[in-house]
Amino acid sequence: MLNIKDARKEKGLKQIELARLINVSIQTISGYETGYAQPPIDTLIKIADVLETTTDYLLGRTNDVGLVEVQRELSHDQQELLALYNQMNFQDKNQLLGFAKALVY
Repeated sequence: MLNIKDARKEKGLKQIELARLINVSIQTISGYETGYAQPPIDTLIKIADVLETTTDYLLGRTNDVGLVEVQRELSHDQQELLALYNQMNFQDKNQLLGFAKALVY
């Protein structure tokens, strides 16, 4: 994985510590960090949770490590709405934004 090692080091964790926290072997962590293996989605989510970052950061889709901190400041309803929005395709997102603007104005 592209950024697992960086995120792990940023949290001050050793491979063995991360392995124990997500219940995998140290060899598995090493494989993820070197790109030899890729974690299943449920494991990737556990890693993101433990390292307090996003799966997008771990996958190299963004350089923003701190999105989790922003999400913690959102209410439960805001988090739920954001999660649903992120699952939508482009057209549905535009429709939702139009609908939301109509409600506000």
